[in-house]
Amino acid sequence: SLIDVYSFRYVAAEDWVEVRPFIEEIPEDPEVLAELRRRALADPVYRETLVSTDARAATLNVSFRAMSDAEFIAADLDGQIAAILADETREGRRFHVAGRPHVKTRVFHVMIHDLRVLIPVALLAMAGSAWLAFGTRRAVVLVLGTALGANLWTFAALACMGRPLTILTVLLAPTLIALGCVHAVHVYTRWEEEMESLGDGVAAARAAARHLRGPVWVASFTTLVGFGALQLSDVPAVRELGAFSCFGIASITLIALVGLPAALAILPPPSRRGVRWARFDTALDARLGALTGGAARHRAWVLGASALVAVVAAASIPSIVIDTDYLSFFDERDPVRVDFEAVNDAVAGAVPIYVPLSGEPGAFRDPELLRRVEALQARLD
Repeated sequence: SLIDVYSFRYVAAEDWVEVRPFIEEIPEDPEVLAELRRRALADPVYRETLVSTDARAATLNVSFRAMSDAEFIAADLDGQIAAILADETREGRRFHVAGRPHVKTRVFHVMIHDLRVLIPVALLAMAGSAWLAFGTRRAVVLVLGTALGANLWTFAALACMGRPLTILTVLLAPTLIALGCVHAVHVYTRWEEEMESLGDGVAAARAAARHLRGPVWVASFTTLVGFGALQLSDVPAVRELGAFSCFGIASITLIALVGLPAALAILPPPSRRGVRWARFDTALDARLGALTGGAARHRAWVLGASALVAVVAAASIPSIVIDTDYLSFFDERDPVRVDFEAVNDAVAGAVPIYVPLSGEPGAFRDPELLRRVEALQARLD
C-alpha cells in the first residue's frame, strides 16, 4: 500500500535520485498531506495500482505465505479479512475484496452449497418418480440404492486417490444419480414382469438379469465411450471428470446387474400395487403408445424434422463461444463479481498483467536500452 511502498524520485536541488519509503510516518500537517497526495497521483507507478486517479480509492495488496488451498480455507483467512473489514466499514468508507485466494474460497463454499442442495433435490425427484411409477417402498429404496452406491464408490475413489473436488467433479453426484436410477428402473421393471409370469422372486431375478444384461451392457458401454472421450482433452480437470465418470458408470452397471438382482431374489414378493398406481400406469402407457403410433404413421415428417433440427444444430456449432472468464460462473449479484467490478472501476483491476524485462547485470544503465524500454511502454500505453 502507500504506507509501505518505496518512492523513487529525482531531487533537482541535490541532483540525485532519492530512494526512501513514500510515507515514513503519517503527517498531520495539511500542507505535507497535500504534497503526498499530489505526489501519489502524479506517480505513474502508484496511479491506478495503489491509488485511483480521482483519489477516491486506495488499494491494499495482501500476500500470503506459501500454502495449499486446503490450508488457506481451513485457516479461514478470507473470513478473518472479511470480519476486519466489516468492523472498519462505516458511512463513506467501503471495502471490496478481490483476488485469486478470495475467489477460490468463494468457489469452495459455493461447491459445498451445491452438494447440499443438488444431491437432496435429485434424490427427492428420483424417489418421487420411482414411487409414482412402482408404488412400493422397496422400489424407491432399491432404485435410489443403486445410484447412491455408485456415488459412494466414486467419491471414495476420489478420496483414496487424494483428488480434491473441483467445479467439474462436483457434478458427478447428480449425474450418477440420474444414470444409476435409469439402469435400476429397467432391472426392477423387468423383474416385476417376470414375477407376474413366474411367481418366484429368485427365478424372476435370474430371468430379469439374463434378459437385461445385453441391453444394459450396451447402454453402459456407449456411455463409457462418451465420457472416455474426455481423456483426449488437454485440460487435466476435464480428463479427471471423464475418468471418474467412467468409474461411476462401471459401478452403476455392476450394482444394477449383480447387486440389484441379488437383493430382489432375497426380498419377499411385494404386495400388489393400488388402483391409483394402476391407473397411472394405464394412462402413461396410453400416452406413450399414442406418441409411438403417431411417430410410426408420420415417420417421413418425423425424420424430416429431425434432420432439419440436426442441420440447424450443426450450423450453429461455429458460433459457440469459449468462455475463460471464471467470474462468469457466479451470478451478477454475487459479492465476488460485485467486488471485482468495483476494483476494476476504481483502479487498473484485480488481475494485473506483468511484463518482465531482463538483461545482463547493469544492462539498464545503457541509454539505448532505456530508450527501447520507453518505446515498449509507449506501445503498451
